[in-house]
Amino acid sequence: MMKKVFIIAAFAGLMACNNEPEIHIMGEQVDFTQDTKFVPDSVFHSNQHYIDSLTTVTELLEHLETLPSNEELPE
Repeated sequence: MMKKVFIIAAFAGLMACNNEPEIHIMGEQVDFTQDTKFVPDSVFHSNQHYIDSLTTVTELLEHLETLPSNEELPE
């Protein structure tokens, strides 16, 4: 008897489930088809060298404050 009740409950539970996956998009969507602006290799290597020379978080934060924000960059 308990076996039949368990099977019926399991069957009812499976019937209640929706088998379609739900898609949840989290965060900001990015359009990767837009043109991406890259800095020249010389600027990249210079930045890498400078970042590698940093020894404290304070130095890194001070350096980041000198860089232009996204609002200040020309289009």
